[in-house]
Amino acid sequence: MKNKEAFTLIELIITVFIIAIILTVATISFSEIRKNSRDNQRVQDIQQIQLVLEKYYQENNSYPNEIIFGESLTDEEEEKIYLSKIPQNPNPKTDGICLDSEYAYETSTDNYSIEFCLGKETGQISAGYNCATPQGIRTGKCFQCESVITYEGYTYDIVQIGEQCWFQENLKYLPEVHNNSEFASQGINKKPAYGVYGYNGSDVATAKSLDNYNNYGVLYNGYAVVQITLCPTGWHIPTDTEWITLTTYLEGKSVAGGKMKSTRTDPDPHPRWNTPNVDATNSSGFTALPGGYRYINGNFNYLGSHAMFWSSTEISPDYFGGRDLASDSAEINFNNVNQPYGLSVRCLKD
Repeated sequence: MKNKEAFTLIELIITVFIIAIILTVATISFSEIRKNSRDNQRVQDIQQIQLVLEKYYQENNSYPNEIIFGESLTDEEEEKIYLSKIPQNPNPKTDGICLDSEYAYETSTDNYSIEFCLGKETGQISAGYNCATPQGIRTGKCFQCESVITYEGYTYDIVQIGEQCWFQENLKYLPEVHNNSEFASQGINKKPAYGVYGYNGSDVATAKSLDNYNNYGVLYNGYAVVQITLCPTGWHIPTDTEWITLTTYLEGKSVAGGKMKSTRTDPDPHPRWNTPNVDATNSSGFTALPGGYRYINGNFNYLGSHAMFWSSTEISPDYFGGRDLASDSAEINFNNVNQPYGLSVRCLKD
């Protein structure tokens, strides 16, 4: 009798264990079914919105300036309803790679984009972020920077920070180069001036052969920023507002500098920052290097300890905004810089 009771208890434990496994498998299966259902719904949503947007475009010769997901799409002047309720992303908070990823709409007169995310490949649409446009649906986020650009014979790496595309290196465009006295004279006469750190000469080929040119690029005076198109077509020298956008994205001026600075320090070979390179992580990918700057008289200073960049915003007559990163600080600082000084340039995509 005792043996029979023991056997029955073992059977009970096994039965409970089997039931638990079945319930776990069922729960996982139902969860996957729900996720697949949401992904199918997302694809249907986007296709429905695309059809409605094309109808809107045919009748208005433009796409709507904005659409609010969960509300109607109407033409108030014509009192016409195109869609009584624009679909919203169905419960994205449980879908792994799509956490908190709502539908996002951007437009210009002749184009639009809708960014959405799928937990799994659905039909022929890839898992992860996708972008719907009038031309169809492509894989990846709607806003993406190119990885490189070639300009004046040099190929620059590009880094995307938020929704800005930046050169990952200092500009190297060098149409001419000025020795110390020439640099000073150009500034006095409010003319563009160019220099490579430490080079007191006027030969472009020699300047371009120097390590400081390859590592840190060119130092431009403010008149070059104003009078010359330094960056390639489709790119420009950032305004103060655009620098602020970058700083804000990197969580404020007190920490943004550390997130922008290269982590290279002594005793690494050049290019490098002096130690201590305070709180440098380069988590943004901006990869700022300490190219120093050039005084009004043409002399150079602060290689290794400061990286200074022009803004294209005029603060007062003969003064433009500038940004300064230092080896002994995690901050990015704003400076009013007299235009005869020589600073580095980073190009920003239009």
